[in-house]
Amino acid sequence: MNLLMMYNLFLSGSCNTLQSLGSIIAGSGDREALRYVIRKTVAFMTLSIIIICSAVLIWPQALTAIFGGASHPELVSQANGALRIFALSFIPFCYIYVFMIVCKLLGRDKFALMISLMLSLPVIPVLYLMARYAPDKIWYSYLIAYGIEIAVIALVASLTGRGRMA
Repeated sequence: MNLLMMYNLFLSGSCNTLQSLGSIIAGSGDREALRYVIRKTVAFMTLSIIIICSAVLIWPQALTAIFGGASHPELVSQANGALRIFALSFIPFCYIYVFMIVCKLLGRDKFALMISLMLSLPVIPVLYLMARYAPDKIWYSYLIAYGIEIAVIALVASLTGRGRMA
């Protein structure tokens, strides 16, 4: 959860700024300025993701010690793998979330609502199935769930003709 807070710090700040600036710009009808703000937000999110993921992938044991207080070698070893997979799972989550905000800014309210519902819907069933059939791979649940979400979002976008956003 502490790792989630690190991502959320950048994600919530970026998306709040994007919503505030984007809604003003979208209201004025300046599509070029809106594209610029979206590009800058995505660039900032990408840089933030690279920094956080790199830190987790390179120094998971340090994060385990700082946040979890783990000192037993077996626990640290298990936590290292879990942290690395968990860190990677937030890459699609962050982009899905930003995409939801962009859809809202472009007036695709129903599509944005569908994405909002999809952000959490597949996680629980995938977690349940992984815990039941592959408990040693449970940390992959988030990656699998977000992959499903991306596939569903892409399918709905192509079926509804909403694939092109701007």
